Amino acid sequence: MEQHRPQYWLHRITGGNNGLFLSRRLLRDHCILSTGWSDFSAQSNLNKIRESGLTAIEELMQSIWEMNSDSPFPKNRYSLNRFVNEMKSGDIVIVPLDQAISIYRLIDDTIITNENIRERFLKDAKVRREGARLLTSKGEEIDLGFYRKVEPLVLDIPRSSLQKDLYRKTRTLQTNINISDVANAIEELLIQHPSSSPIEYVQLVKNLKLHLDNTSDDRSFEERINYVFEKMRESMGNGIKFRIKTKKKELIVPYALVEDEMDDNIEVVRNVIASYMRGDVFNSIKELDEWWERNKDKRFPYAPIHKNYIYYRTRLKGENEKVVFEEKDLFHVPFNKRGSVTTKRYSLPGYPCLYLGKSIYVCWEEMRRPALSDFATSAIKAQMDFFLLDLRLQKEMYSEENCRIFLRMLPIILACSLKVANEYDNFKPEYILPQLLLHIIVVKNQKKQEIEGEESKKIQLAGIEYTSTAINNDFDFINSASTYYLADCIVVPVKISEESSNKYCEDLAKKFWVARPKCYENEYIKDSLAFFREYLSSLTINNNKIDVSQKLFARKYDSSYFSYMEHSWKESDFKTINVK
Repeated sequence: MEQHRPQYWLHRITGGNNGLFLSRRLLRDHCILSTGWSDFSAQSNLNKIRESGLTAIEELMQSIWEMNSDSPFPKNRYSLNRFVNEMKSGDIVIVPLDQAISIYRLIDDTIITNENIRERFLKDAKVRREGARLLTSKGEEIDLGFYRKVEPLVLDIPRSSLQKDLYRKTRTLQTNINISDVANAIEELLIQHPSSSPIEYVQLVKNLKLHLDNTSDDRSFEERINYVFEKMRESMGNGIKFRIKTKKKELIVPYALVEDEMDDNIEVVRNVIASYMRGDVFNSIKELDEWWERNKDKRFPYAPIHKNYIYYRTRLKGENEKVVFEEKDLFHVPFNKRGSVTTKRYSLPGYPCLYLGKSIYVCWEEMRRPALSDFATSAIKAQMDFFLLDLRLQKEMYSEENCRIFLRMLPIILACSLKVANEYDNFKPEYILPQLLLHIIVVKNQKKQEIEGEESKKIQLAGIEYTSTAINNDFDFINSASTYYLADCIVVPVKISEESSNKYCEDLAKKFWVARPKCYENEYIKDSLAFFREYLSSLTINNNKIDVSQKLFARKYDSSYFSYMEHSWKESDFKTINVK
């Protein structure tokens, strides 16, 4: 099949005296290119035009406009046919606006009509729909009828800076024309203006993390959520560039390609939170459950946990208590003490969950930085393979499919990742969505419901993996590309059987081995600084041993107290928890 060779077009957005504001807003805010012909904007009419082109347009002119069959057809019928049938995905479109031009690329061949344009786009512009017609708030008809999705390439280039041939093209009064004869001039503009290039995914994550960290202020929770969503949209306006780790290639995903799905998830977040804040918890759960069922076959982002993966758990000693614990003391809160389970980001009061960190460092941060002598740590190893819902702000992607999945879920991830504004409040609105998501997983697990996995296999999600919100930039090792995982945490809820009288969950006891708990202070005194230096010297980079001084500067986390503890356990230290 012959690949489509991109064409270059000039297209004017209009809408008549009543609709120019809407066509401009659709293009600026939602990357939607529009044209007129509102009289023809029924889906049935579009189907005819897609099938028969100019012939169908002429027939519609005769039937809808009641044109005399002997009268000549207006030339503007060609503009509609170009917009619907000739302009293809991948084509470059020049849009003149005032004294400047902007350059866009068509991202697919879908044609949108007034009957199926998103209601939110109209509501934001105070426009209402009646059948296949659009009306202003004053009841004035807007002459817009057909729409295409585009991605911005370069915005607001002054016409005075254009080459003469291209400048002349921008002065044409036709709605649209093919200007492929000045393709070279357009390509030069794209080279001269790289500022409008897609944002790197790593930079996107960094920007969003900063916005998340800056939302703990006097604004309401709903205002902070909307602020983060607004910044997300601003950051993604020109598309997102991914570096696919496994294939060592780049992939650009236009924002417009995932905007609809992301908007749906934004709406779900807002509805769930609004219902909860009104006291309608039942409707919050219902809304989220319906969202889950709509999306489970599209692939949620999930993280595979493989056998022998190691995580960490920490526990503070009590007042006047020595830091001496058994393995079970670092497991989940036993069922006979579930009254002590407080509300947490991903768990409800009274329902035990096993919270684990990918590093001792993140456990220490989650515990609000206690003295190293005041807590014990245990290494916890997976006994089997299982899967978690992945809500991390990831910095790397491993497939093209993952890129789309994570972008679609980004509003959900962001809403679950807001810092707590008022740490000492009993009710924390930042926990609403995370807690309800875990509740959904608990219920689905009880019913043994599965979701779509790789290669059309069905999988069950045992819990959630997420990025800690307790991390800050005090330690530069957390910002390293090779150590971003240090902020990862997982939460796995217990499974409670009515028949069971055990203290601990049988399911979790089968999933994890727990190592003998240790206290850093004790281990440090016992092994001495000499052992610490020996440990550092034994580490390698690219399979080559290096001296301590080199290592300290090469990978700073490896020289930390936390890394020292993480490497202190032996294989023999791991045991299965006795659930009785």
